[in-house]
Amino acid sequence: IDPALLFFILKVRRETILEDTTAALQRATPEDLRRQLKVVFEGEQGVDEGGLAREFFRLLSARVFTADCGLFDPHVAQSARVLWFDSASACESTDFWLAGVILGLVVYNNMPGLDVRFPPVVFKKVKDEALGLEDLRHVHPETYISLRSLLSWEPEQKLSEEEANSVFENTFCLDFVVT
Repeated sequence: IDPALLFFILKVRRETILEDTTAALQRATPEDLRRQLKVVFEGEQGVDEGGLAREFFRLLSARVFTADCGLFDPHVAQSARVLWFDSASACESTDFWLAGVILGLVVYNNMPGLDVRFPPVVFKKVKDEALGLEDLRHVHPETYISLRSLLSWEPEQKLSEEEANSVFENTFCLDFVVT
């Protein structure tokens, strides 16, 4: 039996792993992607019994799932220590597609050890669950804390409405510029 009928055979070169993977995945059919993955590193001996696929995903994730690759917001990566998609990214939509397909292959092929730190809200979104203010805490912690303070603020009982508004504005609405 032809192994290509049973497996999705992915031939890549280590030095051009991202480019080779992108080209192969763009040529692949949905049926190909549903087959068990077998990775072949061109010019190397070895039979993929799972180890080559793990090495493949480790090398690929070091190129795709980093704050430096352009897909993810570097500020969020630094402040929240998670990867969050950069809405101002200059990357092509195919780059985001590639990241999604790679994650899908990892899950579908039951590959452990992919070191990608997404916040729980990503998985809630994938499962089409409702999102709330608490989800913001994992992505933009400073904004979450500020909004929580704003929403939980209550004026002192003895203040009139006008005095309460003044206290609120002085607490939350002032902006300072130092020259």
